[in-house]
Amino acid sequence: MPSRESVRRWLKEREDFRALYAEAHHERVDSMFEDMLAIADDRTIDWQDRKVMIATRQWAMSKVAPKKYGDRVEVTGDPERPLVSADPNDMARRIAFMLSSAAAQPDRSKPVEG
Repeated sequence: MPSRESVRRWLKEREDFRALYAEAHHERVDSMFEDMLAIADDRTIDWQDRKVMIATRQWAMSKVAPKKYGDRVEVTGDPERPLVSADPNDMARRIAFMLSSAAAQPDRSKPVEG
């Protein structure tokens, strides 16, 4: 078995190895899915232990292959205030405007002298 350092070096240096590694990685995740089904059906394992074993695999799969096994998140906006993606330059201008507006207003946290 090669050392971790060798594997890391091969991943950097060898495109053919990267392709095989990626394929093996996907196979591993799919194998975890099959393991979960077997664990769920194994009545020799306590149900609480099965629950933890399955949840652990689900978590790992969602991190390793989030597009395939991760939680799907849908982001929606209020119909009256739809979501818009902001241009970074536009955001910078808006922030600068808010800061300058705040600086121009008197500080109401200090007591008024007089």
